[in-house]
Amino acid sequence: MKQLNLAVIAILSASLMGCSQTPTLPSQYYALGADDLVVAAIAPRSRGTLVLKPVELPDYLNNSGVVMQLDDNQVHIAEQHLWAGALNQQLDRLSNEAMALHLPQWSVVESAKFYPESGDQYWILSISVNRFQGRLEGVAVASGRWNLVAPNGKEVKDERFNYQLDVPSKDYPGIVEKLKENWLTLSHDIALQLNQAAQ
Repeated sequence: MKQLNLAVIAILSASLMGCSQTPTLPSQYYALGADDLVVAAIAPRSRGTLVLKPVELPDYLNNSGVVMQLDDNQVHIAEQHLWAGALNQQLDRLSNEAMALHLPQWSVVESAKFYPESGDQYWILSISVNRFQGRLEGVAVASGRWNLVAPNGKEVKDERFNYQLDVPSKDYPGIVEKLKENWLTLSHDIALQLNQAAQ
């Protein structure tokens, strides 16, 4: 009986060791790469100071995993395909860099680093994101709303945005690349409208 118990324990131990040695897939990390942007400057019609408020994300997006939308009601948060840092902070940096390149005659600053003095004239940009994710059929989606407040405190723009790009490879690296492209298109479109509104 004692030998039987020892045999069972040995078999269970071997099974558990086998489970613990099951190889796990390595994690992939994605950064939106704000440091090496190459975007075209917009023909200057105006100049000023633009204050960027932090990008707002729903909780399910401000997560470590890249989000994939499975159907109208279900999303999957990846466990191996992860953002290399908080997504909202990456979008903040990407917005700041892109707007500064699009509008080189403007001073672009994050609201947390802006300390206005009496009489300062500045514009305020807010972006709220609803979706920043891939779709199972191979589409990268960035949608939400942005608004622009003029130096007099009046809201001059309140616009919805919805950018969708096909991802031929239908994989996570391709989705992240197209999500970044969507965000840069948004930044370009906002810069155009700001340039016109500030004339």
